[in-house]
Amino acid sequence: MKLKLSILLIVLLTARVFAQEEIFPIPRRAYVNMGISFQMWQREKAGLPVDQLALPISILIPLGRNLDLSISHTPAFSKQYKNQTIYGLSDTWVQGDYVFWNDKAMLNLGVGLPTGKTRLDSSQFELSKQLSKNIYQFQLPIYGQGFSGMIGLAMAFPVVDGVVIGIGGEYLYRGSYYPVKYNYGGKSINRIFDKRYTPGDEASGNIGVDIRIGENMKIMLDGIYTYYWND
Repeated sequence: MKLKLSILLIVLLTARVFAQEEIFPIPRRAYVNMGISFQMWQREKAGLPVDQLALPISILIPLGRNLDLSISHTPAFSKQYKNQTIYGLSDTWVQGDYVFWNDKAMLNLGVGLPTGKTRLDSSQFELSKQLSKNIYQFQLPIYGQGFSGMIGLAMAFPVVDGVVIGIGGEYLYRGSYYPVKYNYGGKSINRIFDKRYTPGDEASGNIGVDIRIGENMKIMLDGIYTYYWND
């Protein structure tokens, strides 16, 4: 299947609460990032275009020298046919990052708040299946899910001069929610589909190596393994 990208436009607007310093790993100044993303995809020989206008918002608040709090949210408007549209809020992620061990380790704790749209009707559900395809890489592939929680740990340390090794792991808990709600059946039988769905949790581990070659070049090698529990 061949795909054609008709329009891809990304505009990033940054409104900083204070001027941000580029200090790794914890920013010392608070900031707010607001963006506008418009994407339109269409199959080359068949099918109507699928487009999405998204407004990603992220806020970062330093709470100390080694601790920060970030909030991310992405309202969006998506459309395929005249009667296939989804618009509204996404889920909201709140995450805290804590750096320790002389800035060589980072602990991540996050919660996903179910503020996004769920209980889609039949036409919205068909559109959501298009948005969630990895090949399209939409800014907001899924509007709403259930309550989620995440914990992660990453460490990085130099081995020899110019070579840094990093390892990390993450566990993601996914709560249950109601993905769709719509009527089905004939004229004499009309039923409502509205069942709770419980997605499987995820666990992942990764390892990476950074090799610096000169002052302006480096090679990065990364490997990731992810395990998915059954839904």
